[in-house]
Amino acid sequence: GSDPTIDDCEISDCDNIGILVTGSTAQPEIRNSYLYDIDYDALYVTGDADPKVFNNKLYAGQGFAVRVYGADGLFCGNEFRTQTTNSGVGIYGSTSSPEFNEDYFQGNLWDMRYIAGSNAVYISAGQPDFGDYPIHRGANDFMYLSYIGDDDYYIHNNSGNMVLAESNYWGVTQPADSFFYRQCRS
Repeated sequence: GSDPTIDDCEISDCDNIGILVTGSTAQPEIRNSYLYDIDYDALYVTGDADPKVFNNKLYAGQGFAVRVYGADGLFCGNEFRTQTTNSGVGIYGSTSSPEFNEDYFQGNLWDMRYIAGSNAVYISAGQPDFGDYPIHRGANDFMYLSYIGDDDYYIHNNSGNMVLAESNYWGVTQPADSFFYRQCRS
């Protein structure tokens, strides 16, 4: 429930979660930090928290680089990696509406060569945004989805909601529908 600024930190060798942000009054700013060698989620945002997360390297072990559960947040200029079968980012809870990039900010990087799971993003519920329209300098980068199989997606949307994913770089001129699971407007 607090609002610290975590700036230019190195956080590693965590047995559980690297940073936990929880509570409706929690609006911390996390920037220019490197989280790695984390056994589970590098960053876990829950309980209607609303952090600003800028220019971080978030590397998870058995969990997600970022897990958002019933919370919001603004995520810009981050790099997401995982070492196990989880996706780079996981979004849960019907009230979750994090924004991954918006006008005037640098986009995030999902490089599938460094995401051990088959999805850059897994959405169970909520309504996150990935980029926006019109096209601007800071679009997100979804890169190197080398195999499109039954379980391989840039965005795996199980929420039942339309997910906005516009003005991003998909590694191709026009991403095929097979790059997404269910409703994504790209």
